[in-house]
Amino acid sequence: MMNDDSWRAYSERLVTGDVLAREGYGKGLPVFLPWGIAVIRRLATVFAEEFSRGDTLSVRSPTTLVASDVYDRQVEDFGGYDNIYRVRWAGREYVVRPDCAVDNLAQAMRTPNNGRAGSVLSVFQGFRRLKGPTPPLFRDCAIWPFVQLNRVAACAERQQTVAQIVGSLQQLFHRLCLPVRIVRMGPWKNYSPDLYNVVLVTPFNTPTIVAMFFVVGESYRRMAGVPGGFDAFDVGLTEKILSVLLLCSPGEDGLVLPSSLAPVHVVVATDDGRVPIDDDGSGLIVRVEPLGKKDWWRKWARRGVPVLVEHARGRTRMKTRTGRWREVKPGCAVTDLVLEADAALRAYLAAARDASSLFSVRCESCARGDGLRGEVVPEEDGPCVSCGGPGRLRFITSLATIY
Repeated sequence: MMNDDSWRAYSERLVTGDVLAREGYGKGLPVFLPWGIAVIRRLATVFAEEFSRGDTLSVRSPTTLVASDVYDRQVEDFGGYDNIYRVRWAGREYVVRPDCAVDNLAQAMRTPNNGRAGSVLSVFQGFRRLKGPTPPLFRDCAIWPFVQLNRVAACAERQQTVAQIVGSLQQLFHRLCLPVRIVRMGPWKNYSPDLYNVVLVTPFNTPTIVAMFFVVGESYRRMAGVPGGFDAFDVGLTEKILSVLLLCSPGEDGLVLPSSLAPVHVVVATDDGRVPIDDDGSGLIVRVEPLGKKDWWRKWARRGVPVLVEHARGRTRMKTRTGRWREVKPGCAVTDLVLEADAALRAYLAAARDASSLFSVRCESCARGDGLRGEVVPEEDGPCVSCGGPGRLRFITSLATIY
């Protein structure tokens, strides 16, 4: 369990990694530096790339302010919320946007996709009021980016649509080098008849939710004007991805980035102007600089650059964030180096998941006695580890709340 000092230490690593400014605007209102902004933009881009495969995707940047009367109608079926900010401007009351589901779904109904309703992606900054002491990483007042995809599909295509979303999330998190499990949790209050959480196991053997999607409940459907015969879906993630990468990072300072998020993929320091690696036309970003101080590489390691290369006195060596310096032959392809770094990071982060008992093959009867929370999708079958009968991979934990 992490205490307040631990959270502050991790927050400091975002500062040393040039992601956040040391001083924000107040509790939960961080200021992103240019390096952090570039990482965030890559996160939104990678999400859009994976969810646009085989689908017509409309991308929008919604307004920050929502008229209070409009917002109140949208949430009246849920009894309203008190974790929002209300402001007055030009004689009218507004809510500072906390999410975008209803607006997205309404637009999805107007976005044709081969004659059918389509998908709408919003990337925006959301605001939610916090109460009491709050860990500074996972629950900011200003949530940026808030990446929210909404899709409308015929009810008869629900199973196919869920499979498509699961596949897109698997590809997305593979590119992020995060070894997650997608868990079907079942009904979620009156928000959804079917909730799916994307769960990662931290090195502290605790589960955390890094993304989610769900079949939208009747209230949201009605507010967005989704007619009968259609299902609506909501898929979302936030800057918590950075927090998780930081929590799982080796070392004591900075963070580690997969190549999909890194603004720079390779930094080369050379003492004679030679670049000892082959730019193979991959489009990867390689920065070359004169070899200076012995620890030239530390600032780039703190920023999470995947590959560092040093060429000095005719010898070439390289390191990744998860490995030690080692010699390499001149002329090696930059793509191979970056793929190696991603594979090493993926393996390093998978160790916590593979050593954890949070996911195990159980029959339903044994699982319910041990704290069943959901079933992993796609299904993975096998003999129950408790009784030996037919089982499947399930999410097991006694934790009452999972963040």
